[in-house]
Amino acid sequence: MGTDGARTDRPGLLLDQFDQARETAEVRLTGLGDEEYLWEPVPGCWSIRRREEAVTPRAFRPGGGRMGVGLR
Repeated sequence: MGTDGARTDRPGLLLDQFDQARETAEVRLTGLGDEEYLWEPVPGCWSIRRREEAVTPRAFRPGGGRMGVGLR
């Protein structure tokens, strides 16, 4: 993402921020294995878990996806 054609309208600024955050996350998460990606710094913290391992009654949202957000 360069400065050429930088947007100055509110939706454009939000989209640029989203793109930058997504690109940063993609760079940092690429190549992580399950053990690193699903690591929890302390027991019971907010984390990303497989849907079948979530303990909340409704893990993030219904659907056929493999991952859900939940608290232990």
